[in-house]
Amino acid sequence: MKKILLSLIIAGCLFACDDETLNPIVQPIAQTSEPTYITSTTATLVGNVLTGGGTVQERGFYYTEYTYDMKVSDYTPITLQQEVMKGTQVVCTQDSEFSYSLENLEGDTDYYYLAYARTEMGDFLR
Repeated sequence: MKKILLSLIIAGCLFACDDETLNPIVQPIAQTSEPTYITSTTATLVGNVLTGGGTVQERGFYYTEYTYDMKVSDYTPITLQQEVMKGTQVVCTQDSEFSYSLENLEGDTDYYYLAYARTEMGDFLR
C-alpha cells in the first residue's frame, strides 16, 4: 500500500510540476574585469558572462566620466551602480567574454564602468 501511495505522489508531482519548477532559471552574472590597453586617450573595457540560465539576449557596458559632484565616498555600491547606469551604454557582439574599445577619452579623467548581461528576466550586473 505504501509503494502505491508513493508512486501516486511521484506521478502526481511529475504531471503537476512544470519544467521551470523542476529546473529553475539561474540568473547569469556579468562580471566586470580590469580594463586593458590603457593609454591617455583609449582603454578597452572587459567583461564576462558567467554561468547562468536563460538566453543572454544582449551584453555590454555602461560607462560614465567622473564628475566633480560624484564623490565616490558618498555612494553605496548600489547608488554608484545607478549613477554609472545613467551614463553611456554600449552593446557588444561577442559571446561569454566580451570587450569594447573606448577612444577619444579625455586625459587625466577618471571613468567608471560596469558590465551587464540582459536576459528575458532583465539586466544583471556585477
